[in-house]
Amino acid sequence: TWASGPAAWLALLAVLAAANAFGVEDRAQLALTAAGAYAANMALAGVGVFAFLDRRKENLQALRTSKSVALRASSPFSGEVECYEGLLEALPDVAAEACEALTLIKYDPGDALAPHYDANRAADAEDASRGGQTLATLLVYLNDVQGGGGRTRFGKLRVDVSPRKGDACLFFPADASGAFDERLEHEGEAPAAEKWIGRVWVHARPISGETGPATR
Repeated sequence: TWASGPAAWLALLAVLAAANAFGVEDRAQLALTAAGAYAANMALAGVGVFAFLDRRKENLQALRTSKSVALRASSPFSGEVECYEGLLEALPDVAAEACEALTLIKYDPGDALAPHYDANRAADAEDASRGGQTLATLLVYLNDVQGGGGRTRFGKLRVDVSPRKGDACLFFPADASGAFDERLEHEGEAPAAEKWIGRVWVHARPISGETGPATR
């Protein structure tokens, strides 16, 4: 990590530089020099991480023209509960606490979602509060799309899933160990008419904070 690697080495270099440039021999002064350099390096690393995450969020938002909302009500609708029950029945080894809240996504005619991945190569660091790596994605198609379009397309696998009311698409962006699977790049094709889907992400670990109302 940065804390035990580059930051520590840079702090050591600062101590050596101070000793050579100013003839600092007092151990307390050297310790203060090292501590100050280490703190500065960690602060710079923190700023860099936050800047990277902000850019990543902006890039992800730029991929999508649809609208979405996560359902986190204390009293879930019956259909919401049935969605989780079906998911947990299909994946009996998954803990309900590792499931994100059900998200409703609306595509108006012409809306699309560019090719992307649900898994993240840096999930352990960047998605730690969300349960780490995304192991499974469930898409439930809530209406028939009049006039065509709106397919979920897996370009590298040459697989297209057409939206039909009541159908679902379950896929695995990473394997059970959390290893990223680059074959699972996918996109949401622009529909000719309004399209609604429900999405649930399943993570490697329980999520720190609110989860979907998953019940067995």
